Amino acid sequence: MEKFERNIKESIDEIQIPKEKLQMSIDQAIDIAKNQKPKRKQKLIMSMASILMIGIVGVILLTLSDQESTQQGEGEHVVSLEQIGEYYHRAEQEGNIKSVDLVAEADGIKVAIHEILYDQNQLAFAFEITSDSVPLLSETQNIYYNMKVYIDGNEVPIHKTGPLYENSDQHIIDYVFIEYDSLNFNFLDLSQELFADTVNWEVTIESLYGIEGNWTLSEELTKQNTSDLIYEEIDFANTISENTAISLQYYREHEETAIFEGWMRTPKEKNQDHAQVAYSYVQDEAGMWITQGHKLYSTQYAVEYNVFFDEHKELIENRTIHYDYDETYIGFAVPKENDSFKVVPFLLDYHFENREGYLLQENSSYEMGNYSFDIKGIQYLANETIVTVQPQFELEFFPYDALYVFNEVSKAYYAPEGFKVKDDQVQLIFPAMKESVTNLLYPDRILEVHEDLILDVNY
Repeated sequence: MEKFERNIKESIDEIQIPKEKLQMSIDQAIDIAKNQKPKRKQKLIMSMASILMIGIVGVILLTLSDQESTQQGEGEHVVSLEQIGEYYHRAEQEGNIKSVDLVAEADGIKVAIHEILYDQNQLAFAFEITSDSVPLLSETQNIYYNMKVYIDGNEVPIHKTGPLYENSDQHIIDYVFIEYDSLNFNFLDLSQELFADTVNWEVTIESLYGIEGNWTLSEELTKQNTSDLIYEEIDFANTISENTAISLQYYREHEETAIFEGWMRTPKEKNQDHAQVAYSYVQDEAGMWITQGHKLYSTQYAVEYNVFFDEHKELIENRTIHYDYDETYIGFAVPKENDSFKVVPFLLDYHFENREGYLLQENSSYEMGNYSFDIKGIQYLANETIVTVQPQFELEFFPYDALYVFNEVSKAYYAPEGFKVKDDQVQLIFPAMKESVTNLLYPDRILEVHEDLILDVNY
């Protein structure tokens, strides 16, 4: 990925797509991991696995309907967790997001945090970095390597990081998630213990853009919505062989949503340099966005972190064990009333150097790796944009959030918020956008659908 290693200021085209920076971070971390001792290597690999998994989730969740409004006014910026997604919009309405005015400044770089969410599900904060003297865009991928978060004096891993939003080389907005309600994170340092109702929270950054410094921000936080999480054990599985299987084992309810968690196992040779993704297709109903599961692993070792079985934890440091499969955590959120749905696993290619953007227009055909589709209509409405798609493959599934629109002029980024299936067509629901010849559609490459692992769930 040599072209991504050049100074970003030399080629503005290379900084327009947020996902490319995510790929830069992943590739750099993997290169570092290859030169570390085995123990440190595995930790780095797992750390970047979390960043990949949740970073892409964050990319999908970020639906800034009109970034131009954020840029209005000289020196006036908005950093709001409400922009991240519906979960935070509800939290904002319910008064669960704490407004703060935390600022740390060193060597001409200012770090500010204005909002923090702390409830039974996760801790999240949005932050902005500004500078009048230091260009910020050239090394944005290094922010997280130098950021540490502490709860009551104990360092906790950053499981989720959001996509970068930039409106100049003097201003960056980003956000961080620390999620701990999911069984997926039980094997990490957080164990199964939730944080206390009231904690002392602190974030420190020791280096930014090659400048050593001390940016420290802290606050006492009181948890909102502290009811216990109750999981029910379930058993939906499709086992082809020891190395090829899928299973949903845990269920819980959250407001109007049913949440299913489990794992997927696929032969290792199919997963080289790619990310596994599992989607749920809700039969004959409007779809909801669901969590994706991703897993990176070493090409030399594939010691698996298993979410559900303690005996796998003891094998983490055993470098003699070799696995023939890659195991991926999967989690789905579907409406409670939809008790029948399909889980469709497939393989996505997240290599971006050869990706092209295509003009978003009607009566056009597009490629998604081994799959293709036609756009039959586009409706630019006041509150949303509806793109009607005709897939050129069986409508057993449609990976609608593997598509996004990027405006080359305004730098606005639009991710689908949902879809509706009508006969053999799919209506993709995007945030409201203006019709423009600078709206480009970027589809992910689908390499393979694991048709043998499609799982029917009737709960």
